[in-house]
Amino acid sequence: MRSFDATPEGWRSLAAELAAQPTHAYLLEAPAAIWDEVETVCRAALWGPDDEGAHPDWRVVGLDKRVGRDDVLGWPEEALVPPVLAPVKVLVVRRADRMTEEAQNLLLKVVEEPPPHAATVLLAEEAVAVAVTLRSRCRQMRVKSEAHPEVSDAAQALLAGRVQGDGWPGALAEAAACLRSALARESASAPARWRLIDQWQALEAAARALDGNANRELVAWQLEHRLRGRPGGSM
Repeated sequence: MRSFDATPEGWRSLAAELAAQPTHAYLLEAPAAIWDEVETVCRAALWGPDDEGAHPDWRVVGLDKRVGRDDVLGWPEEALVPPVLAPVKVLVVRRADRMTEEAQNLLLKVVEEPPPHAATVLLAEEAVAVAVTLRSRCRQMRVKSEAHPEVSDAAQALLAGRVQGDGWPGALAEAAACLRSALARESASAPARWRLIDQWQALEAAARALDGNANRELVAWQLEHRLRGRPGGSM
């Protein structure tokens, strides 16, 4: 999976990549805070210069809730109809990593036998959470937020086999240092800062649990859920 930074240069590279190799299905992994920018780049790359706003050939679902069957119902049939004004008709699915199984199965029909003038764009915080049958048929890319790229790397290090070893406390300290550095950046937006604060609190809670001789596997599970904004991760 090729990665791009959420910087002016990174956006240009992503746009060039999308425009140079267009396809019928995309899966872009990025923090939810930058989905608007990702969608804007996709629209410009797939369509060329275009006014932003509502358009009959650009449909977005998953703006404020989990995507279910009713949200994508009809897209397999709509995709068969040529676009009204644009080069291709596009369905953008936000929260693709939280789609129901029924919704993913409906989209699978389109990406398995793609119409010539339609594209499906999936936006997800965790691409791996999308069913492999759907994910494997998409062109996958990752956009790393400029506000906290190191935090994600540190979190992955925490959860990639270091839980059982003596290195976990050090990994916690490493992740905390990354958070402090990211919080010190004046360029971080308010939403990004709140996310960093939430992650910092998660690390502190994990450290306290370890000091209390809590079960390491349980602490790891709780930490993973809190770092990724999922329910069930209280410590």
